[in-house]
Amino acid sequence: MIYYKGYVVNSSDVKGYYKIGRNINTPRYSEFTTEFSNRTDANDIVLIRSSLGKLRSFYNNYNEVVIEDEQLIALLRKIKVFIDFDNIFEYSSFNDFDDIDGYEIIYTKVVDSEGRVFAREIKTGAVFPILNDSSFKNTYYLTTYDNISEENYDNMYAIEMEIDIKDNFILRADNIVVFEDVANRNEVEDYLESYESEYGPDTDTETIINDANSNVFAGPIEEKEEKNLSLSEENICIGQIKYYLSYLKTLDQNEYERYSGHLEYLINGFEDKDLNTPITINDFRNILSRVKFLCLFNENLKNGITTSLLKIEDDSVKRTTGSDAREFSITKLDHLYELFLSNKDSLSLKEQYLILHEFTRCYVLKIKEYSLSKVDVLNTHFKELIYYALSISDDSYVRYAMDLINDLASEEDEVSLIKHI
Repeated sequence: MIYYKGYVVNSSDVKGYYKIGRNINTPRYSEFTTEFSNRTDANDIVLIRSSLGKLRSFYNNYNEVVIEDEQLIALLRKIKVFIDFDNIFEYSSFNDFDDIDGYEIIYTKVVDSEGRVFAREIKTGAVFPILNDSSFKNTYYLTTYDNISEENYDNMYAIEMEIDIKDNFILRADNIVVFEDVANRNEVEDYLESYESEYGPDTDTETIINDANSNVFAGPIEEKEEKNLSLSEENICIGQIKYYLSYLKTLDQNEYERYSGHLEYLINGFEDKDLNTPITINDFRNILSRVKFLCLFNENLKNGITTSLLKIEDDSVKRTTGSDAREFSITKLDHLYELFLSNKDSLSLKEQYLILHEFTRCYVLKIKEYSLSKVDVLNTHFKELIYYALSISDDSYVRYAMDLINDLASEEDEVSLIKHI
């Protein structure tokens, strides 16, 4: 389950106020603020002035008028005058979020039968609307304000933004959730513990429930029934096996025919209850591992069984020198190492040694490329290759990480003793 962080705020606080200038309805005498002008280019200013000029009735009869001109709205969005839901409060009348009376919650998402998404706070189960384009809309106004510091008292103009409910299911939304972010396990555990004390639930729990109860929905939220519409693992494995077989066919026809036939046997017998040994998902996993290994560690490749590792080394060297190369993370290298371990018995001891030698160089290059710490390295399989690294310490690549290698090796009693002889 994915947990999210967000802030509960009063919907009336979600608004913006942006001063743009004076005499903006008069092209000859219009004067935009410096800050506003710096956001625009000459073409934008011409179009904005033209669009504002269409609001003639505003200047004669009203102090405030709704902006409905989509071209004008698009222009002001372009230069980031209006607040949209991705940068909420960035251009609001508040200096920062601390000016708004809100608080953080951690929640899961609830999807109803119509596809609406709500936030369910994880401690109380209270449900809030989430500020998004599906449930809410922005309303924009052109308005005037007094500029008493000026010698003349020409009206100064500003653009205001407020949010309105767009979804008829939400009848009232006094408190909503903004600022969506993913929460990790530590944050979730800390959050859950913070709401309990030896004296019972904190008052914040009551606040959450009260704020949620201030919202009104047209009916109960009927959660969408979760259906498993994904492929089975067997089907996923078969697709991957077929892909690797198509590549293996170009490398080794005999192995291709062997494992193609084996795959057909597994597919045909998967649901055969009369077999003495039933076929399981593990049979598909095993053949996938084997076929993938034959593709990546095949002596018929250009550089033999170490081709894949030599390619990783080459890419890593290019990336450390600033060249545009394909990234191969150390996590992927770990997976490749595990694939080797699962199939190593099919290789001779000499072949295994050559591969382990290249794996060592690959890991060292990744250590340099990502500037990995000792803690990071201990979470990889490189710790199993320390002796290999020490034995080829004169290798130009391995010298990249000799300080770290020696540090790791010093924890081995025998190595520590030898270094002092």
